[in-house]
Amino acid sequence: MKLGKNALLDNEEHFNDLRQKVLKRAKSCIKHQQIILHITDAIMLSFSNNPGDITDLDAWINKQIDRQIEVHLNTLWHHSYIYAMKLVQDTDKAQDIAQSTMMAFLSTHKRIDFVHAWFQKTVFNQSMRDFHVAAAETRLLHKLEVNQSSFGEPPESQTTKKHISISEIKRHLTAA
Repeated sequence: MKLGKNALLDNEEHFNDLRQKVLKRAKSCIKHQQIILHITDAIMLSFSNNPGDITDLDAWINKQIDRQIEVHLNTLWHHSYIYAMKLVQDTDKAQDIAQSTMMAFLSTHKRIDFVHAWFQKTVFNQSMRDFHVAAAETRLLHKLEVNQSSFGEPPESQTTKKHISISEIKRHLTAA
């Protein structure tokens, strides 16, 4: 069944019904209210700007929701990555921070009213945590070298240092 776009846009009740339908479907896909509202507004704008008639409104709405979610999540990841790059100035670490921030966002059950602020805070906290862990690892390696040199043993070679497992480093960090 073809829907006359102008008929839906001219009738405020139909327009509001369509908006509610989009909101309901968006809520079933993503749980963050601010993003749901942005997605709904973008879809309604796209609907009003769509030049042709839509043959299957439900399929069109689902496609638009998927597209808008992808656009919003890519934008959030990009902002996280750029901010992380400013903080750590290392592309690999910045990608890791942006990815862990995105995973935390998608898995959280908390209500997040200010999504961009939440992302900025989370990226900052993750960056600072990584700095502290790196500093503690450096201090630990330095202590290990000092202890070995005090026993009269030659300092470890680079290959020997690589044999220290991550779990051992974490165990020493938590003890320090």
